[in-house]
Amino acid sequence: MSQSDRMPVVLCVDDEPSILKALRRVFLDESVELLIAGSGEEGLEVVREHDVNVVLSDFRMPVMDGVQFLSQVKSIQPESMRIVLSGFADINLIVTALNEGEIYRFIPKPWNDKELRDIVDKALQHQQVNVENRRLAEELRGFNVELEQKVLQRTRELTESNRCLRFARVILELLPMPVIGVNSARVVVFANAQARDILDDPDLPLVDNPAPSLFEPELSGALRRAQRTENYGDHVMPMVIDGEPIGAIIFTPDGDAIDLDPRKLRPAFSWSVTP
Repeated sequence: MSQSDRMPVVLCVDDEPSILKALRRVFLDESVELLIAGSGEEGLEVVREHDVNVVLSDFRMPVMDGVQFLSQVKSIQPESMRIVLSGFADINLIVTALNEGEIYRFIPKPWNDKELRDIVDKALQHQQVNVENRRLAEELRGFNVELEQKVLQRTRELTESNRCLRFARVILELLPMPVIGVNSARVVVFANAQARDILDDPDLPLVDNPAPSLFEPELSGALRRAQRTENYGDHVMPMVIDGEPIGAIIFTPDGDAIDLDPRKLRPAFSWSVTP
């Protein structure tokens, strides 16, 4: 049974049987499982054998005082809420224990039953919040690890994609036939060496300017067909000059880039242009 499903466990430790009997009465009608120990040593045995939510301990006990006992409880069950209950105590020692997180509260004797129950209830709520925060923190760490792995995987994919793009650009640049890329505004966004040699105008560079008019009306017709069919992906049509297919025109409607994946080059040029 998980901690959230079971009844909270409260351990009371005191070397005086009358005090333990009084504590039994305090929690008689409370929805907690009450465990009892007559010394710090007995209390540690209980803590080693049970999951304890709250530990109430007397300060003045033989062999081991309450702060020493609760300090060891913290090392065994750090999530437990630890409370010192005593009629007389070394205030400096109590303050130090409070500051160092060894104990949650100090309650003087004689106590008020309702106030004691309220403090224990708040301690249980505080512990529940701490446990939930730790659970959420652990989930967040797991999410961050998963996210980092996804980022690394995506980075590897992008690196490989960029490598393919560079490889494709080299292939297109060195092809012994002219290849240009034209966007939906009929502006040339790419031209390889052969295309620049054949089509460049000294007064009007090929790239970043309108596609040469010699490819009209075929180019405009192809773009209109792509727009009508909403087929905006990169695709290729023959570059025809004087009635002869001598190269390729790549439509790249986004206007910024060409998908130059080498794996797509072969089907793109399946009509086998021969320079």
